[in-house]
Amino acid sequence: MPDKKDALAKSTTAITKPQPITLDQLMQLAEVEVDQAKLQTTIDAMSFSELNDFIVGGVKCVIITQANLKKMRQALKPALIRVHKMCGGQGKRNDLTGGVTWTAFCNRLSQLGAGCARTWASLVAEADLDNPAKSLLGKEVLLLPNGTDRPLSRIAEVTAVHEKTNPNDDAKVDVTYKTLDETGKEVKKELKAVRTIEVKTIREEKKIHLFAGVLVILDDIEGGAEFSYNGGQLTRTNTPSPVQLMAAKTAKREADSKANAQAHKDRIVEAVAAVKDGMALVNAATQFKVGRKEISSQLPKVTPVPKVKAVAKKEEAAKPKTPRKAKDIAVESVAREFGGKFALFAKNEVEFSARTVREGYWDTLAEAEAVNTKLNAKYDFATEAAAATV
Repeated sequence: MPDKKDALAKSTTAITKPQPITLDQLMQLAEVEVDQAKLQTTIDAMSFSELNDFIVGGVKCVIITQANLKKMRQALKPALIRVHKMCGGQGKRNDLTGGVTWTAFCNRLSQLGAGCARTWASLVAEADLDNPAKSLLGKEVLLLPNGTDRPLSRIAEVTAVHEKTNPNDDAKVDVTYKTLDETGKEVKKELKAVRTIEVKTIREEKKIHLFAGVLVILDDIEGGAEFSYNGGQLTRTNTPSPVQLMAAKTAKREADSKANAQAHKDRIVEAVAAVKDGMALVNAATQFKVGRKEISSQLPKVTPVPKVKAVAKKEEAAKPKTPRKAKDIAVESVAREFGGKFALFAKNEVEFSARTVREGYWDTLAEAEAVNTKLNAKYDFATEAAAATV
């Protein structure tokens, strides 16, 4: 029987030729050490179609065989890097691939069969390449209601991730979910091009492994209480929880506020004592860092002495006022002709005009004299004139 080296030589020769690669040849690559330099030369000479067949077979080989997976992964790494360069990177097109993008290539390879998504993700990660299909493809998501044809949320599975030709477009996926038809039978329904903002990833529950002496934090107790695990029992440590730290901080703030208020009161007492000893109020307020009103409010109330001028004015206002005599302010009047009429003017008037008329106008001198006599008698001019005549 031919040994493994002879089989490897034949398989390497077969790979170099432009013909389909069999799974047996890839299985042989996974069992023996591969000359990386020779393999790289072979991969560089492959077309995109040949690389595609080589990678597809390699992924299947990794899934099927459980021995020497590291060697097969090492053989696939340069092929993946070469395809990535030919595709031009994620979201870009290249004529060498016939229009196939790296995103489309990853989506197709991750859906080859059961376990392919995880295997493909690990292979791409080992090649230090980006994996556009790693985020949602094959995962369970919550399909959110849209208010029209989806009134309720549903558990769905992402079956494909769409390629973004425009970086400003929304990322889209295809999903399938179970629902009931008109007969009440459970059927699968598929939705195409659903925006990723319409789905929500379901958080996977992780199991926590504990060992003796480990410290754990329980978030549902006081915002994160720390416990120590010892022999199947959790014992709380002395480390304060966030709630306890907040309570301590609040208590300290309140205590500091009370202490500051008491210190301020003590300074007011000292300032008042200083003012009583003769210090000026302004100086006391500056020295003890308190308000002047705070000091003055604690001082004894002093009734201000009224000023002398104010008292004199008040006494003057209280005296009864004697009316001034009319003759001190009145001037004897006389009747004179003015503008065809007769009017009364002051006896000592030197200007006879409408502005200086005291009383008027009458048609006759007798009427004017009669009014003038009454006016002079009112102010006692007639009596004084008569007395002077006697």
